[in-house]
Amino acid sequence: MGWQKINSSDVEEWSERVGLGVPSYAESSVIKSGVPIEEIVALTNATNTDIWVCVPHKASDDYIDTFAAYLRDNVEAGRTIIIEYSNEVWNSGFDQRGYVEDNAPSHPNGYVSTALAAIGAAGTKVQEKYAWMCDRVFDRFYTVFSGQTNRLKKVVAWQAAGGSQSQTILTYLYDTLGNTADALAIAAVFIPLIYRFALFTFLLQANMELRPGTATSTI
Repeated sequence: MGWQKINSSDVEEWSERVGLGVPSYAESSVIKSGVPIEEIVALTNATNTDIWVCVPHKASDDYIDTFAAYLRDNVEAGRTIIIEYSNEVWNSGFDQRGYVEDNAPSHPNGYVSTALAAIGAAGTKVQEKYAWMCDRVFDRFYTVFSGQTNRLKKVVAWQAAGGSQSQTILTYLYDTLGNTADALAIAAVFIPLIYRFALFTFLLQANMELRPGTATSTI
């Protein structure tokens, strides 16, 4: 998330992402898009670790599809690819909260704004709209990873203190949209990462009454 400079990102198209040719990946008035995904994937492969990536909140369909295809073709087999839409959409301090809540104004794919507006007027139902945006990302990744979806883990994220709001998101994702998640991230960033993975999965199972035969995976 931090390396990708996801919070309040202006990136919509794949061509707008930071490239390998920039002199520094540090944030500045010129460089705002973080570390290139090529470098992140290279580190993942070199260290034999899994990879957790975030999709910018304004990302177009083409961005998502191209991103997914790059990960499919370049992350080594055996590595888990954890996918999340944006970051901390619950946090009004970041642009992504207002963007989703206000129905993704001027989104590069107009159907996105239309779909969010059908859920509720601008300024309302941010949890349901966030669930819809997650569903869109999950579905597009699953299409690109057809036959290889076992390589993916789908993460829904909300604030630790917003238990009922998390329930709203998961209920909408599962029951209205017919999708699922593998884990619920709760912004407990002070917990060491290895424990967060186990905690996220536990909270998802505790927060959601899963239908018979539906199970979540441990990241």
